[in-house]
Amino acid sequence: MKYRVIYNFAFYKAGFTLVELMLVVSLMVLLGVLVFPISVSFYQTQIINDVQAGLTASLRESQMLAISGKDDSSFGVYLQDGSYTLFTGESYLGRDENKDEIVSIAPNVSVDGPTEIIFSQLTGLPNVSETVVLSFGNKTRQIEIMPSGNID
Repeated sequence: MKYRVIYNFAFYKAGFTLVELMLVVSLMVLLGVLVFPISVSFYQTQIINDVQAGLTASLRESQMLAISGKDDSSFGVYLQDGSYTLFTGESYLGRDENKDEIVSIAPNVSVDGPTEIIFSQLTGLPNVSETVVLSFGNKTRQIEIMPSGNID
C-alpha cells in the first residue's frame, strides 16, 4: 500500500509579519533612547578623568624635577587651549624650548584657572595657590594647588 503525503501550504507561514517587525523596531528605538544619554555621560566622565589624571601627574612630575634640582632650574606647566606644556625655566617665556614636553588634551575640555604654574628649584613650592577647573559637557573636575606644594 502506498501512502500519499499531501502538504497543505495554506497553514505554512514563512517570514515575519508587519506587527512583529514594528515591535522589534520600536524596542530597538526605545533601547537607543534610554542608552544614548548614559553612554554620552560615561564618555564625558572618562575623558575628563583622563585629562585630570594626566595633568595632575604632569604637575607632580614638574614639581619633583624642581625639587631634584635637575638642570639647576625651576620647572613648570603652562596651560593653554587643547594642550599643556611642561617646561624648564623660571617662566614660560624664558624657558628652554628644546626641553618642552607638550601634551595634547581633548579639544572639548576647557581649562580655567592659572595658565602658568612654576615650581621653585629645590623647595618645589608653586608660584600660585589656586584651583584648576576642568570642564567637559556637564562634568567638572578640580585640581587644587596648595601653597605648601600639595596637589589634590
